[in-house]
Amino acid sequence: MMTTPFPQNVSRGTTFTREGITFIWDGNSWDPYVEEKVNYELFWNRLLTTKFYKLLRYKATENLLVNTIFTEFTCYMINAKSGKADKNLIQILINQLFLNFDIYHPAQDTDILDDFKIYFEESGMSEEYTYPDKEWVENHYYDPITNTIAGPQPFPSWELVLAQWEPPFMPPNDGENYIWSEEEINWIKSEPPYPSWIVVQGSWSAPAPKPNDGENYIWSEETLSWILETPVEPVV
Repeated sequence: MMTTPFPQNVSRGTTFTREGITFIWDGNSWDPYVEEKVNYELFWNRLLTTKFYKLLRYKATENLLVNTIFTEFTCYMINAKSGKADKNLIQILINQLFLNFDIYHPAQDTDILDDFKIYFEESGMSEEYTYPDKEWVENHYYDPITNTIAGPQPFPSWELVLAQWEPPFMPPNDGENYIWSEEEINWIKSEPPYPSWIVVQGSWSAPAPKPNDGENYIWSEETLSWILETPVEPVV
């Protein structure tokens, strides 16, 4: 049985169905096509009409860092519209834009985010990407030297150095366990709550992150995982 050959000299983003399977041309090869949950065309076209975009474009003419992020975001969105979305990098660039755009500043026009939020939802962006809300922005920091984002500051006395939170000084190197005490501005000896836990950024941390779904969890050293806490039934 002869297989239908792929078409030649087609533009990037062209789809072709063969033997019940749809493929897409990425400019170099035919790859299996997976229908996107996001309508990038809709999101981008609507975004161009918003106050958010107009102010962002203006800020890009004043700030080299915002200009660089804005340019990269534009390029990756164009690729996404052509069917080649690098979702990891698009999320990173959205986060960087929000961190450097000062979008949640009290003096900022409160209407700027309205249309952006609406089109973020309507185009399906929320299906694949996380919207950087005010709390997230206030607790994350962008380092332009390393081009990375640092998480929340672990203690008020710690400083951000090349996207890493550093204590005022390092703990003693004597084989003992130490955690940071902000009250004493010093390292204090401490024993782990469980044998598998280690010190991360001055505090004891489990080997696995605790689920953040509103449920109550307790650590199981036997399974090295968080398990749902069983409520105690009242004695009748």
